[in-house]
Amino acid sequence: MHFVSLDTNIYRQLGTEFWNKIDFKNLKKFLDQRAYEIIMTDVVYKELIDFYSNEVIKPLVGEYNKVFQKMDNTPLFERPPQQDLTLNEKKAEQEYIKTIRESCFKIITTYVTDCNELIDFLIINKHVTKKDNTRDFILFKTLLIFALENPKDKIVLISSDKIFIENEFFRKIIKSYNVKNYLIFDSIASYLNEFGYKYDFLTDDLVLKSIRPELIKREILRDVKCLPSYIIRDYNNVDLVPELQDCKIDEIKIYEYYAYRNEKEKLKVAISVLVRIIAVFSPDKNKDYRNYNIEKYYEENHNRIDQFNRPIYDNYVLFILEGDLNESTKKINRVRFIDFIPDYNVKNSYA
Repeated sequence: MHFVSLDTNIYRQLGTEFWNKIDFKNLKKFLDQRAYEIIMTDVVYKELIDFYSNEVIKPLVGEYNKVFQKMDNTPLFERPPQQDLTLNEKKAEQEYIKTIRESCFKIITTYVTDCNELIDFLIINKHVTKKDNTRDFILFKTLLIFALENPKDKIVLISSDKIFIENEFFRKIIKSYNVKNYLIFDSIASYLNEFGYKYDFLTDDLVLKSIRPELIKREILRDVKCLPSYIIRDYNNVDLVPELQDCKIDEIKIYEYYAYRNEKEKLKVAISVLVRIIAVFSPDKNKDYRNYNIEKYYEENHNRIDQFNRPIYDNYVLFILEGDLNESTKKINRVRFIDFIPDYNVKNSYA
C-alpha cells in the first residue's frame, strides 16, 4: 500500500481549490483504484488553514471594508448597509477545514522528536542556508517515523522543496534508521510517472511534437494583460496596463508529463511545458516606472521596464495541457489547453 503525503508547496501550486485541479484529481483516482491513500501531516494541515484564513479570507474582508469606506467618502452617494462578515469568515474556515479533512485518509500528528537530533540539524543547517528549516525537519521526521511504523507500506512525500532530496543530514537520518520504504518525489507528475501508466513510445520528443505553438500563442494573447502585474504591482489593475506592442514565443521545453485514464477510462496524457514568453507593451503614459524596483520572483527572470518606459515581460510561463494518447498509433492527438501560470518558479530550493 502507498500512503502519499503532499507538502504545503504542492497544495499552494494547485491553488486554493486544490481538490478540483486536474493533477490532484488524477492522483486521487489513481490511489483510489489501488486502495492507496492520501495522508496529511499536521504541519501541512495547520499551514493550509492559516493561509486560507489569513491570506485569502481576511484580505477579501479587508477589501470589502475599504469599498464601504470609499462609499462614505463619496459625496451624494447613499451606500447600502454594511454587513458584519465575522460569521461568513468562520463558516468559510469551517467548510475549508471539512474539505481538507475529506480530501485525505487521515492527518498524521507530529511525533515527539529527539531534541538533540533537531539541535544537530539546526546547527548544521545554519552553515548551509540562512533559512529556518525547522518545519521541514518536523515534516520529514514525522513521515519517517510513520514509515518505520508501517514497514510493509510505501510512505511517499511529494514536495518541490529540494531540501528533502538534497540535504545531507536528512540522508544520514534515513540511513541511520535503515528506512527502505520512504520515497520522495518533487511533483505529483513525477510520482505518477514512476507508478502510473508506462509507455515506451511516450517520450519528450513525442510530447513536444504534439504541441502547436499557435495554441500557446492564442491562449497567452487571451489574457496577456495579466503579465505586467508580475513586473509592477500597479498593473494588478488591468485598466492601467498599456497596449501590447509585440508578443512572441522564444522557447518551449518539457517540464513534466504523465499518462492517466479519465472518468470514462479514456487514455490521456497530462503535459506541463515551460514557455518563454516575451511580451512588449507600449510606453506607459501615466507614470514613469523606470526607477521602480520590479517584482523579482526568482533570480533568473528577465522582466523589466526599458529605457522607453515600456513594461517588458520576458520570462517562463508554465502551460498545462491535456492530450489523447493513442496506444495503436502511438501518437498524442487533440492537445487542449487547461491553464497557464506566469512566472512559475521551478527553481524551488532551501537555500
